[in-house]
Amino acid sequence: MKKKILIALFAMLPVILFFDLFRNRKVKLYEEYEVYSEREVLGLAWLIISSPEQAAALENKQGVVFPSVDFSKYYLLESQGRKIKSLEYKKVSQFSWDYDIPVGIAEFTGETKPHTIYVYKIDKHKIKQNGD
Repeated sequence: MKKKILIALFAMLPVILFFDLFRNRKVKLYEEYEVYSEREVLGLAWLIISSPEQAAALENKQGVVFPSVDFSKYYLLESQGRKIKSLEYKKVSQFSWDYDIPVGIAEFTGETKPHTIYVYKIDKHKIKQNGD
């Protein structure tokens, strides 16, 4: 009887792993900040800011000031010109093409504000926008 249970479990393992690779994983957006940018943005791009150095470089480049965050616990998510309604990814996307981390898919809301950058505090997730 134990042998049949073990065989059944081993037979189910590929199905469970397949499901885990292909299921949508939501990124929780904790706080939203609206930041004025001197630069005009198109409303098509978003990116994960994962270090204070990266945040400082983007602040200098874009003429903005990001909210402070403890990068040992959280990352920042920057959306250029449009609010993000949700952000999801699938683990399997990191194995596609030449990506080494999962590719996120953002759902935007509202119209584009060309001098606005929306910044969200998120849990530490290494994901990127398709095409980066």
